[in-house]
Amino acid sequence: FDPTLRRSSRIRPSSATCDEQPTKKLRTQPPPVPSVPVSDTVTPVASDTPTVTAGKFASTDVTDIPCDACGDHRPHAGSPMLLCDGCNRGFHTKCAKISVMPHADHDWLCHSCLQPGMRVSVFMRRNKQWQDGTVRTQLPPGMGTEIVYDNGARAIENLYAERWKPLYDNTFAHIMNLVAQDAPPDVRNISVWMATNPRSLAHLKRFPQYVQDLWQKSRLKEFQSIIAKNAVEIVDRSQLPPNAIVIPGAWIFKVKGDGTFKSRLILLGHLMPKDDEVDVAAPTPRLATVRFVLATAIKLGLDVEVADVDTAFTYAAPHTTIYASIPGGLYADGRLDGKYMHLLKNLYGADTAPRMFHNLLHNWFIADSFQVNEHEPCLYFRWYGDTPLFVLVHVDDCIIVSSQEHVHYFKARLRKVFSLKELGPLGLNSDGSPSLVLGMEIIRTDDEFQVRQTKLIDSLVERAGTELHNAVHEKVPIRDIRLDSSSSPTTEAERVKWKLRPYRSFLGVVGYLMLGSRNDCAFAYQVLARFNDSYGQDHWNALIALISYLKKTRDTHYLSISKHGGWCFSAYCDSDWNGSEDCRSSTGWIVFFGWTPISWVSRLQRVTARSTGEAEFIALSSLSQEAVFLQMFARSLRVPKSSVQIFGNDKSRYMADSSRPASLFDTAVKIWSDSKVALAQAAKPDCWVVDKLRHIRTAFFFFKSYVRSADLQLCSVSGNDNCSDIFTKGFGAPGKTAANQKAELFQRHALFCAGRR
Repeated sequence: FDPTLRRSSRIRPSSATCDEQPTKKLRTQPPPVPSVPVSDTVTPVASDTPTVTAGKFASTDVTDIPCDACGDHRPHAGSPMLLCDGCNRGFHTKCAKISVMPHADHDWLCHSCLQPGMRVSVFMRRNKQWQDGTVRTQLPPGMGTEIVYDNGARAIENLYAERWKPLYDNTFAHIMNLVAQDAPPDVRNISVWMATNPRSLAHLKRFPQYVQDLWQKSRLKEFQSIIAKNAVEIVDRSQLPPNAIVIPGAWIFKVKGDGTFKSRLILLGHLMPKDDEVDVAAPTPRLATVRFVLATAIKLGLDVEVADVDTAFTYAAPHTTIYASIPGGLYADGRLDGKYMHLLKNLYGADTAPRMFHNLLHNWFIADSFQVNEHEPCLYFRWYGDTPLFVLVHVDDCIIVSSQEHVHYFKARLRKVFSLKELGPLGLNSDGSPSLVLGMEIIRTDDEFQVRQTKLIDSLVERAGTELHNAVHEKVPIRDIRLDSSSSPTTEAERVKWKLRPYRSFLGVVGYLMLGSRNDCAFAYQVLARFNDSYGQDHWNALIALISYLKKTRDTHYLSISKHGGWCFSAYCDSDWNGSEDCRSSTGWIVFFGWTPISWVSRLQRVTARSTGEAEFIALSSLSQEAVFLQMFARSLRVPKSSVQIFGNDKSRYMADSSRPASLFDTAVKIWSDSKVALAQAAKPDCWVVDKLRHIRTAFFFFKSYVRSADLQLCSVSGNDNCSDIFTKGFGAPGKTAANQKAELFQRHALFCAGRR
C-alpha cells in the first residue's frame, strides 16, 4: 500500500466512449495522484486550462451509481456524472446545477460532505489567484456557502459556479478519505500512528515514512509562518556577538482533537538567563469569572463567540536580545546548517513571552477605548448604549460576549492587527460536537450552557487502565471514612515503590475537573491532596475509587449555567470540626448567581477551632470574603444591584429581626448556614462577643459590618437541606450512617450544586 495514493473525483464518460465492462470498484485500488494540497499562501492558478474529464475519469464506466438528484444511472447529453470524493454519490452536472467543473488534480465534495470548519481554496477570477479560507456556514442547497477567507474577507460563494478545492488540514479526515474502506487492517492501522504524538525528532524517525512526511509539512508550515511574520532573523555564526548566549530550539508535536497535525517551534526557556528585575508573570482569569460572564450572557440573551490569536507570542518583541539555534532536519538540502535565529519577536518557551504578549494585547484594548475591569485584569469591556461588549482573555483565547453585530465588529477590528482562528459561536459545533474552551466542552441551549469535561475524564480513565478493574464502584466520590497516615510508607524502599505510582498526576487531573465542572468531587480532592507526599495503599485505593466514580457519572453529571433564578446571589457554607489528623476543621461553601454555581471551596482551616461553633464562624468569615468580592465584581459590570444572603438552622430565634424575603433583583447576598452559634454571633454588633469566640482574631469579624449594611443577609437552613455538606464530609459509610450523610442525599446535593434544580 502506497499511502501517497488518494481517490480523485471522477466524471463518468458517456456510453459512446466506453466499450468495456467496469473492472474497478469504488474505494479500492486508488489511482496515483499528486500529494495533498495544504497551503497557507495564495497560489497562482496553472496557466493551462484542463479538459473537464481529465483527472475526474474512472478508467471504466461505473454503472452502479445513480444520480442523487434524478436517480438515473445513465449519463445525459452534455451532462456528465460527477462523483463526490467524500461519499461517492453521483451527480449529473445539470441536475446539480454545476456550471464550473473541478480541476483534474483536485478533489470535489458535494453539498452534504462540505461541512462548516473545513478548509477550502477558491479561484478568484478577478486576480487569477487562489484564496484560502474556512467554511463558516453551509446554507441550504442553492443558496451558497459562507466562507471566511484568511485575509479577513467574508463572502457567500456558489461553489457550483466557481472553481475550488478542499484543503485537508484535518489530516485524519484526509486519511479516512484516502484509505479504502475494505483495505487490510495493517493499512488502516496507520490511523494509530496518526493519533500518536512524537516525543522528539528521534522518535519521529520510527514512524512510517508517510506520517513523517505529514509532520515535515507541519514543521515547514510553522517555520514559514514564523518567517512570514518577521519574528526571527536568520544569521550566520559569524554574525553572533562575542559571548552571545544561544538558547537551544526544539520541536514539540501534537495531534489536536480534530486530527490536525500541529508542530510548534519553541525555545528551551529554562536555560535562559534569569533577571530578577523582569516580571514574567501574566494573569489568567479565574474560572469563576468565566462562569459569571457566561451566566450574564445567557440571562441577557447575548451571543458568545470564541477566537484565538494564531501564534500569539510571535507578535510581541522580547525584552532583551535573544539568539537561538535551529533544530536540524528542517530542509534536506541543509540550507540552515550553521545558521541561528535572532529573535525579533518572542517564540513559545521564552520565559517573558506570556507577559510581553499580555502587555501588547492590553495596550491594544486600551487604545481601542476598552476598559479593564478593576477586579479582573483579563476582562475588558465597553458599552454601546445598553448593550455590553465583554472580552475575556485567557493568554491567546478570547471569549467575546455581546450582540451578534458588535461581536462581528470587534473581530473585524482585532483581525486588522492579529491573525485570528475563529472557533465560532459557543455551543454545538457544525459536526454536532460541543465547543471546547479551556479544556471544557460547552453546549448552549435556549435556557443554559451545559459544561462537561468528558474528554479529560476519558483520558484519566484510559491512564488508570487496569487499576479500575479492581476498584470499588461507589455512588459517592469518597465515603465517610477518615484517611490518615497509618498506611503511608515508613521505609525508604516503600517510598521509592509508591513514588512510581502516578498519584499526584492523577490527582492533578481530578483537581482541574473539580475546578471546572465537577464540584461534587471537591471534598474528595481536598482529602486526597493532604497525602501528596506520603500516599500509601489506602490513599491509592480511594483515588482509584474516585476515578471510577467519575467514569460512572461521566454523562449524567454536568454543570449548568442557567438563565433562571434572577440576578441575586446566594451562598451556602458548612464546616466539619476536628476532621483531620492535626485536629483542624474543614471549610466548605458555594456561591450561586441565580441558579448558576459560580464559586466553591473545600479546604482545611488555617487555625485550630476549639468547638463546632467556632469552626462554623470561621467558615462563615471565609465565605463572606468571596461573597463581598463577587458583589463588587457584579456591580462593576453594571449587573442589577445584588447583595448576599447567608443561611443557618431554620426557626432560629436569632434571625427573627434580620431575615427578609428575596426578590428577583435582591440587593443582598444570601448566605445560608446550619450553625446557630455562628449565625447568632455574626448578626450581633461588633462589641457583643461571647466567651466561646472572644479569642478569635479580629480579622474573622470583618464581615459583620457588611451584615449591618445589609450587603450580606444571614439565613438559616436545615442540615438535610444544606448543599454545602458535600464540601466538608464524606457520604455513605458502611454500617450506621447519619441521616445527613446518606448516599441518596449526596446525589440530591450534587445536582443542586451543579445548578440543576
